[in-house]
Amino acid sequence: MLKTLLNNLKKYNLTISSIESFTGGFFAKSLTDNSGSSSVLVGSLVTYMTRVKSDVLGVSKSIIDTYGVVSKEVALEMCKLGKSYFNSDICVSFTGNAGPSVCEDNKPVGLCYIGINFNDEIKVIELNLCGSRNEIRKEAIKICEKEILNLLHCQKNWKKCNK
Repeated sequence: MLKTLLNNLKKYNLTISSIESFTGGFFAKSLTDNSGSSSVLVGSLVTYMTRVKSDVLGVSKSIIDTYGVVSKEVALEMCKLGKSYFNSDICVSFTGNAGPSVCEDNKPVGLCYIGINFNDEIKVIELNLCGSRNEIRKEAIKICEKEILNLLHCQKNWKKCNK
């Protein structure tokens, strides 16, 4: 998993980092399952508990209180702060509810947000996924890979992507 992403990051000489919650480090693990990942992965921070998102990473407690930990706003802050923390070219963030039950701020199972910070432009993707806990986590990571590959393609072919 993530072999295509790894090869493209190496090709374009880019680094990546991740701030993970419901994925529990699975994105970074999937990347490091491939040899050569040390040339692109700067690091990963698993901010599983809400207090780690605020106390360690620095996500504003008021943002968490206002929007909930599973939100577009928190995903945005996670990848923004993570890019700065790791000083990587790209930072991805994952926050969501993989189940099996409704989470602390009443967000349904399968609701997930992926943040991607590339060239200091942030894209947040909202997903409503179905399946088991692990299926939801794997699907979110596959979607994240696809989105990053698309961003890399657009960066390389800027005129084509902005017609």
